Amino acid sequence: MHQLLLTNLWPTIAKLSKEAAHVQAAIAYVSTADSLYLRAGDILMVDASPNAIKTAQTSARALQSYRTAGVAIFDSAGLHAKLLLIDDKLIVGSGNASNSSANRLTEAALLTTDATLVRQAQSFLFQLAKQSVALDASALAKL
Repeated sequence: MHQLLLTNLWPTIAKLSKEAAHVQAAIAYVSTADSLYLRAGDILMVDASPNAIKTAQTSARALQSYRTAGVAIFDSAGLHAKLLLIDDKLIVGSGNASNSSANRLTEAALLTTDATLVRQAQSFLFQLAKQSVALDASALAKL
């Protein structure tokens, strides 16, 4: 299955992530936790660099909300990817997890269940996590 997500990008992500057993996401900037449902055992990789936090591209409050829910948070400075693995579905697109992406900007993404692409995305996310810095409660408090 392949589907191009346009005006329905964030409603689709919200629905799929809310119903999912497991979500892994590499999203450059996360400034809201409103459209991406994550829970204990899920993984989120973001750019939580001082500049991203200072300019509010990434919200320490949103990250703390996810961390409180049991999500593993990783800082990957310089990250620009927007890739989500939601169970056996892969979404690759242009949207950050932000109100402007959900409500103002024109975004596009590809949703696929292609097994080869899903495996490649799993490998990418695994390698990215190994190269990133895990953010514990203390590190998030400093942000």
